Amino acid sequence: MGGRAAARGNRELLFLKRADLMRHSAEQVTVDLYPDNITLAGHRLALSYRFEPGHLMDGVTMTVPLAALNQIDERRCEWLVPGLLRDKITEMVRGLPKGVRKHFVPVPQVVTTVLGSMKPDTRPLAQALAQALHSKTGIEVASDMLQAVELPVYLRMNFRIVEDNGDEIAMGRDLVGLRSELGVKAMRSFTETAASQFERKGLRRWDFGELPEIMEVDRAGGSVVGFPAIVDSGDSVALTLVDTEVEAQRSTRKGLRRLLRLALPEQFKFLSRNLPGLTEMALRYALLLEDQGARGDKASVTDRLRDELIEATCDRAFFLDAGSGQAGSAEAMPVRDRIAFEAHVAKAKVRLVEVANELCRLTGDMLVHYQALRTRLNDPRFGAWPRAVADVRSHLGVLLAERFIVTTPFERLRNFPRYLQAVGVRLDKLASNPERDANWQQQLTRYWQMYTTRIEQDRLRGVSDPGVEEFRWMLEELRVSLWAQQLKTPHPVSFKRLEKYWADL
Repeated sequence: MGGRAAARGNRELLFLKRADLMRHSAEQVTVDLYPDNITLAGHRLALSYRFEPGHLMDGVTMTVPLAALNQIDERRCEWLVPGLLRDKITEMVRGLPKGVRKHFVPVPQVVTTVLGSMKPDTRPLAQALAQALHSKTGIEVASDMLQAVELPVYLRMNFRIVEDNGDEIAMGRDLVGLRSELGVKAMRSFTETAASQFERKGLRRWDFGELPEIMEVDRAGGSVVGFPAIVDSGDSVALTLVDTEVEAQRSTRKGLRRLLRLALPEQFKFLSRNLPGLTEMALRYALLLEDQGARGDKASVTDRLRDELIEATCDRAFFLDAGSGQAGSAEAMPVRDRIAFEAHVAKAKVRLVEVANELCRLTGDMLVHYQALRTRLNDPRFGAWPRAVADVRSHLGVLLAERFIVTTPFERLRNFPRYLQAVGVRLDKLASNPERDANWQQQLTRYWQMYTTRIEQDRLRGVSDPGVEEFRWMLEELRVSLWAQQLKTPHPVSFKRLEKYWADL
């Protein structure tokens, strides 16, 4: 029996073991419905099938080389294979609460209708199904309601992670969890071989041609897709390939900052000696570092603050024309060739001092506000409201987190004095209505948990959604709107608006 015929016979045998649960006859078990492989992120990944209730590999198993682990989008994998998609969608509709499910009967007919308009893509299956149901029936159903339906194990993709030699190192149905466990090892595995075909070290100027957005390189008898990056090596930069676009953008932003400093050594030497108000800022910065659990002598604190201010100035001066783009966003990568780099260097050279002065003024303002809040929070009179005080401290810890001067987009950083003023107004009003304060805090805490959960999920998936970050700053503006309306917000914001934004997101 030939290879394809043998594979079909194997599929038929496995499916017929489960004839009571599957509606497919042997004639329906075709390679179109149950393919032997699937191509994702440039990788041709083998698929195998076992339809045996209770077995560890029940359903469909995708074999993923370790080096490709970080590149596989679990949202696409939710769509399984064509032969199982109908079963999965049917279970999701049938699993809806009775009051919602009654709008989608008879279920088989509704499923047939929506299937015709659904094609696998990178949307979560629940979102695509909710949209298709609304389009075909006019009935709205929340995607998270569909997502919450508990499915049989065989309707979730199983992932088998293997080394280059085929040895299995992990298996499970939670791809995000597997990346959390093996993601660093996967990145190292990718880099060790793929990067060797592209990597250069010890570069001190842009003399390496155009930086491609994506590259295909040979690996283990096949090919893989990698993302070129410029990596900061301290006194030079290096070219390498990484396994996700987000990591390439993050690294390259830092690498471009280093190349700028190498291109303008005299200008940065001048800046480091002439940052306005550095000594006074360092005294207040030491208090912030102490509250963050970091200690150091006066000289080390001053050096740390100086380095962060220089780094942030470098970032702002070089990327100013890219708007408020945050590291990882598409607009944060405006430079991919020497001509564009040199144009940005020329513009940065002219505005370095102006940017540094503005940043120092802004940082000094923030640190003055922080010192005042710190003093107030230590006032024994606030001991009557430990919950509120603990929340304010936590909020300040997030807002002014380690290296916040560097990691916060400059356009957002400009709002920090207003945010800190709003914290002070909250403390002013606390005694007059602690119950209202507690209610607002409880609602904000729920939204913050939603945000942090999503950020962690996106990190493990190797993606970055600007819409999620926008939500984070909407939360900050809501605090101003609730406690300090007199300070005003750029746009109207409320709990209702946040709820709608998150649902749309």
